[in-house]
Amino acid sequence: MKKIDVELKEVRQRFASLEKMAEALRPHPGFEGLNAATLSRWMNKKPPRRAAMAIQVLKSKVPSMRLRIAEPRSLWVLPSTMLGWKADAGRPYSLLKTKYGIDVEIATTETGNGALQLLQEEKVEIALAAPELLNQCGPDCCQISSLSKARLIGIMKEKVGSVSDLKGLRLGVPEGSAIPMRLGNLCNQFAVAPPHMQGFKKVSDFVRAIKKDKKSGGIDGVVGWEPLISQIKSKIPDLLTVRPDLLGSIEIVAVVNMTIAEPAAIRAYLSSLQETSEYVEKRKSIPAFHAEVAGELGMDKQDVKNVLENSVFFTSDSDLATLRPLLSLWEREVAHKQ
Repeated sequence: MKKIDVELKEVRQRFASLEKMAEALRPHPGFEGLNAATLSRWMNKKPPRRAAMAIQVLKSKVPSMRLRIAEPRSLWVLPSTMLGWKADAGRPYSLLKTKYGIDVEIATTETGNGALQLLQEEKVEIALAAPELLNQCGPDCCQISSLSKARLIGIMKEKVGSVSDLKGLRLGVPEGSAIPMRLGNLCNQFAVAPPHMQGFKKVSDFVRAIKKDKKSGGIDGVVGWEPLISQIKSKIPDLLTVRPDLLGSIEIVAVVNMTIAEPAAIRAYLSSLQETSEYVEKRKSIPAFHAEVAGELGMDKQDVKNVLENSVFFTSDSDLATLRPLLSLWEREVAHKQ
């Protein structure tokens, strides 16, 4: 059985403020004069016996809270996607609902650009996207955490051994991705003119473009990620893979709209995301987990394996850029209590 102080703190996460928590208790006998200051003392010291009764009341009085999340269609956001799956004992699915009483609504977009558009339109509180895309957002949209990194993979008709070899090439990239900005920044670091990049949506589009010569609008290779790369190589096996460390990786971060975000919901999201990220990172090389994810998302098991084993999942809010918006949210919450 959980200790009363631990349970009390867990229930507190479901309320926007201690005052809201006190409001839920005051109509009940024995809690008529309860205020936020008293609850704060309960949190920081040994709680009295009536705290156990308060926990039972609060569990039946949890206010309805909703968190809307926009995610690009990618396994890179799997730890966040899991929060919307059906609860399953022993797995951290649906944590926001089961642990914090927060209803989750996930909007799936084709790209990070689409997710950020929904965030700016205030149709969601959180969007997941590559940080290179954040310059399209207004000042109210701020990064609050990292989520994952995926290795960028290049496959070429001719050998590419250095960044300077990218000069003059025509490359295919996933349409709407942050890869043109990522490669542009990489080339700038080495004072190299970036390659010409063209976006494609389907594997068949990439394959047709590779098979054409340059005069007919063909491309010299592709820069992308799994499972796209393996799918293209299965059609054109003789393409050469660029060495793993040359192109680096692309990151996915969580971005919050500060004007509509509920501090308690954001805190619960970050806590849940840490649990699911650790869960995915520990299991990303296990075949049974690949099958589990494939079944949930209707994907091929090999595609799931290729994506997960070329990605790193983690959460981080330790740098100044992410701490500032989080501190602002917590300050708003404190002000609301007062």
